[in-house]
Amino acid sequence: MKSILINNFQKIVKLLSFNSDDMAGYEMDTFRLQQMEPSLIEKQDYMLNKNLKNLEFLSQLEFEITDDELRFFPQDFIQNLETDKLISKINTIKNAGSLKVNAA
Repeated sequence: MKSILINNFQKIVKLLSFNSDDMAGYEMDTFRLQQMEPSLIEKQDYMLNKNLKNLEFLSQLEFEITDDELRFFPQDFIQNLETDKLISKINTIKNAGSLKVNAA
């Protein structure tokens, strides 16, 4: 049981780890946003990408954790994942719709 928990923890850490290229891109994005006031479309585009990355992460996490391993996670953790996934889906749809309207 302990080895399964360690294995699950290692999977989560692997999914959360960034390589240096990811961090450089993140730092550049942060610097750019601090240097200029982004337009409404840029903000919505940023939020859309953020929500899509969140959905991608949650999907990958669900893929990595098998059904047998799920029982070792607290129930509230699993419920929070489902809630986060639903919120990200809703926000993605809202952002995509807003971008479509504002871009026209």
